[in-house]
Amino acid sequence: MILLLVTGCTPNVTPPSVPDSGLSKGSIVILGGMDTVQDFTPALTLQCEDAAYMRFSGNGTEWTSWFIYNTNYNDFNISEDANGMTFGSGIKTIYVQFKDSEGNLSPSDDLAYDTIVYNMPELSLLEIDPASTVMSPKEKKTFSVSGWSSSKEYEIPLIGGNVAWEPCCDAKVDPVHSLITTYTSPSNAGTFHVNVYYGGKQKTAMIYVTD
Repeated sequence: MILLLVTGCTPNVTPPSVPDSGLSKGSIVILGGMDTVQDFTPALTLQCEDAAYMRFSGNGTEWTSWFIYNTNYNDFNISEDANGMTFGSGIKTIYVQFKDSEGNLSPSDDLAYDTIVYNMPELSLLEIDPASTVMSPKEKKTFSVSGWSSSKEYEIPLIGGNVAWEPCCDAKVDPVHSLITTYTSPSNAGTFHVNVYYGGKQKTAMIYVTD
């Protein structure tokens, strides 16, 4: 029997690396690490390498829509009964999840978060936008109401269902209970108004209807 041995060198091959399927958890800091806040949309500082999008939650399960990633963000409402948050003062936790341009997510079982105490200031006054306007007969226009502290330093969150709009004459508002309403002006020219009520406060907007 003849045994043939074939010899040669075996190359030292490194298997190709498998790209990470997700992002790191990243980080979030509320208002520079302060303990308390009176602004219901506090400044957020965010960081996540390779992130393209981000979303926010008050409980880690109910989320906002996705926003373009930015290291600074100040539009998340911590006193709104939505996205896992609850209305009013108290301890507020904000969770953030990141996503890259390929759809990879930061880990849902290890979300970045931060906590702060929200102290809602006392509601002192209401504002209507617009405060006055010129309209044609039977024209429709949108009005909105907001609440403010005494010095107008802080905006105060309002519950839409507790708002009451009251127009004069044959004008109409729809809906009656909402932060935003559509006003339909009277059928004749003249000076009119619409009132809004909330928490024992009242504010009037003037409407000037011209032919």
